[in-house]
Amino acid sequence: MEDILSEPATGEPLSTCIALLEGIDSDRVDAVDVILDQGDTAVYKVPRAGFTISAIIAAHRRGLKILIVSPTRKIASSTVQGTVEDIGGVYCNIPGNQSCKYVQELIKKDRFLKEMPIPKGDCSKCEEYQTCPVTEIERIDDFTVATMTLSTPVKKCTDPAE
Repeated sequence: MEDILSEPATGEPLSTCIALLEGIDSDRVDAVDVILDQGDTAVYKVPRAGFTISAIIAAHRRGLKILIVSPTRKIASSTVQGTVEDIGGVYCNIPGNQSCKYVQELIKKDRFLKEMPIPKGDCSKCEEYQTCPVTEIERIDDFTVATMTLSTPVKKCTDPAE
């Protein structure tokens, strides 16, 4: 069977082709193609609508890189990573709530540094550069899809009047 999901979009709707991945709704992929024609786009959608997988396939067919921001790591690691691997793409995770272990040591010495953006040095010279999760996005320059989890800060109230 021809791998049409890894081929560039030809302007022909995916629904007229033979789908390779079981369960792919080709009409949704065609709908994402229409959205991608509009240029850079941010999409907010309800979970389990089929948009994420359709967006990955449509963007991959066009040779586009995309960023998916999801509420949980499970969505990124299962749905997204699995789809990217199925279509022959390259997955890159942008880790949340992590920082360089050397910066963490500085934060332990001065807790106020945790709240400040700390400029990084030349990480490529660090002995842990090749395995550090913080620098993965730098090491994978040909990724198809990058993912990150969103973080909503929670205000801690100690005074009921606040």
